[in-house]
Amino acid sequence: MRTIQTREHALKQVVDPPTLVPCPVPSPTSFAQRSTTGIASAVAVFEVVGDVDAACEAIGFQAPTVGRAALRTVPGVDTLLAIRPSVHVLLLTPHGGVQVCRSLMRALLDAGIERTDADPCWPEAADEIEARMLTALGRVRGERAITHLLSQPERWAAGAARVPDDVAAELSRLLHPPLVVATGPANVGKSSLANALAGRTVARVADRPGVTRDAVAVDLELDGLLVRWLDAPGVDLAEDEVLVEAQALAREAIAAADLILWCQDAGSHAPDTEALRIAMRADLLDGPPPSWADVAISATTGAGLEDFTRMVRQRLISDSALAHPGSWAFWEATPETRPS
Repeated sequence: MRTIQTREHALKQVVDPPTLVPCPVPSPTSFAQRSTTGIASAVAVFEVVGDVDAACEAIGFQAPTVGRAALRTVPGVDTLLAIRPSVHVLLLTPHGGVQVCRSLMRALLDAGIERTDADPCWPEAADEIEARMLTALGRVRGERAITHLLSQPERWAAGAARVPDDVAAELSRLLHPPLVVATGPANVGKSSLANALAGRTVARVADRPGVTRDAVAVDLELDGLLVRWLDAPGVDLAEDEVLVEAQALAREAIAAADLILWCQDAGSHAPDTEALRIAMRADLLDGPPPSWADVAISATTGAGLEDFTRMVRQRLISDSALAHPGSWAFWEATPETRPS
């Protein structure tokens, strides 16, 4: 009897199937990076939940059919595998480079798709912004970077308008230390300056030219901003085999520098350069600093160093950018967003 009832029930389901209630579309459409953020890998995984068809159209391609996977290209980002396990879920698997992931994230955000994944390392965070802030704090150095990051959760919670793109580009230097190259004639005190700023010996010093035969690199905090400082060999040294290579590398660094400092003896003639002009060994002057100098300093006495570090920082991040009250999407900042 039980078998007959079961068969009758099965037949009834085929002839008169129950009414299916469509699954509502999750709103708003959102995405989350399911692979580890900030670390390069072979493949990354992003999950989009909601109106998958509209989301795909917004980032430049047609969604695959349900239950299928297909190669798709996000214009300007990457060619990836799009996998659609269900109507309202889509998995995107681009190459796992950090920059590719950031570019895809930017494309999704620009399309109006919300990001929902908070950093799992910070379960105590009040919200996603605070979690991202805590993650960023673990990666930065410099008083100004820390202070600015700490202010962001409150600004976002208060609904402050986002900072303009040009301000965001300047602020990115808080996260990615800018390159500062000190160049100029030999034996004018560039190495002494690097040592004075570092508070320790980072470059050899002697009262003869040619002691710095290779570029000396060190991280320095100048007026609260961490910079990558490069002490280049003198430009007027006789070029032996070692110096040819060293100066070629220095020229490459100068071409990539965020700020170039031309360091010259304070008693010399005016230099023909657009770099920030530093009058060195100002303590040896009998009169006032030379009119050509943007700032005059002495690594020996420390005179002018405070003005110098503030000027360097202002050239890299202006006072107005630091004082802007807007909210800053610091997690979107990349080295490529820096101003030229």
